[in-house]
Amino acid sequence: MRATGANVSSGTSLPAYENLYRANAKPGLDFQAWTAEAFDSVLIAFLAALAAKSPDPATFSPHIAALTNPPGKVFTFEQLDQAIRATLAGEKVQYSGVSGPLNFTSRGRAGTAAFDVYQVQPDATSRVVKTIFFNAGR
Repeated sequence: MRATGANVSSGTSLPAYENLYRANAKPGLDFQAWTAEAFDSVLIAFLAALAAKSPDPATFSPHIAALTNPPGKVFTFEQLDQAIRATLAGEKVQYSGVSGPLNFTSRGRAGTAAFDVYQVQPDATSRVVKTIFFNAGR
């Protein structure tokens, strides 16, 4: 039996995010790497709303691709305060997600992603047997 799961290991700020998660999670709640994608989605929407000067998704969604692609000064969540200031100043910001570079397409789709293929082992554990990289371009 095989299964797939998102691979978020390319995010340079993943270790800092995991530390933040562990420091603030309820006792006994294990870290799950997939939460990085949810975390990134909130920050992308927030920065896009700032860039659009509007909380309306129809107004800010066109800003998402620009915020997740080059060119622009690269920021992670660790520099969120700087990214906010730069966005409000009208500077070109490129958010690099906890889960890695996001590179959304002009149609609002994630332009890059990686997925791990897991194989269930005889002892009922699983291991990654392949990582598939996806790059849709723009």
